[in-house]
Amino acid sequence: MMLVLLDVQITGAIQNVPITSIDDRKNYIFGHNTSRYADTRVLDFIHGSSFQFQNFCKSIKASPSSTCIYCETEEDSPEHQLFYCYALEDITRRELLSNIKNPKDFCCEIMFNDTESRLHIHTLLYKRVEFITSINVNTDLSFSD
Repeated sequence: MMLVLLDVQITGAIQNVPITSIDDRKNYIFGHNTSRYADTRVLDFIHGSSFQFQNFCKSIKASPSSTCIYCETEEDSPEHQLFYCYALEDITRRELLSNIKNPKDFCCEIMFNDTESRLHIHTLLYKRVEFITSINVNTDLSFSD
């Protein structure tokens, strides 16, 4: 199997800035020196389509409930785990909340804030996601009939 990497010029819709190379280190969405594993976990929180979130599992009928597996009281979602779940309380959550104006729209703030603020939010987001994914909850995420 051979993979072909195409270098296609893409124009950013919001800032109208041409991105000419996949390896243009000035235009990374995420911080430098992060692992592929960490980037993947953060992307799970951005798109929300992950077995980590019970609202997603219920939507594809992989779980009978959309209740958070950590606090077992609220409906689960990326926003719930990042900002509202009392069972996942840590100092990074409070700091992240104080730096994000609207938790429901946190993706826009991650991508479109000024550079200094965005980098600080990225760092906090990575720390928060690392904390959440370090908690091992024994759940069966297999599909049921």
